[in-house]
Amino acid sequence: MDQKGFIFTFDAVLALIPLFLVIIVISNLPVSSEDQSQVTLSQDAQDYLDVLASTEINSRSVMESMVQALSTSRESGVKEAGDLAKSVLDNLTDDKSYKLLETSQLNGTTIISQGNLDSSSSVASATCNWGNYTFVLYVGQ
Repeated sequence: MDQKGFIFTFDAVLALIPLFLVIIVISNLPVSSEDQSQVTLSQDAQDYLDVLASTEINSRSVMESMVQALSTSRESGVKEAGDLAKSVLDNLTDDKSYKLLETSQLNGTTIISQGNLDSSSSVASATCNWGNYTFVLYVGQ
């Protein structure tokens, strides 16, 4: 009688081993590469804005020079700010599409853009406030 109970228990334990192995394998599967590339793209977008804020031209940051240009004149300021941003963004973005907008003072005016974000498989954005201006950078891959 004791041996039948032992065999039954041993059989149940043996049946649980494959179940635990399946659970371990499923829990260790990698996250899809699309999710990881979206996170990386979001980080890149924020990094690009941080570079605009930290790169200096004529003892002022590019972002500060852009704000100065935008505050002096709307049309010529947008072109000047776009030229300042383009010089930095073109060196950083490689083959990515991007679009830089100012959303608070100029109501979504495009400062500079490159490529076609509509044809990008994934798009990420980042935001930076400088003075009274809010810049939004969209980056597509």
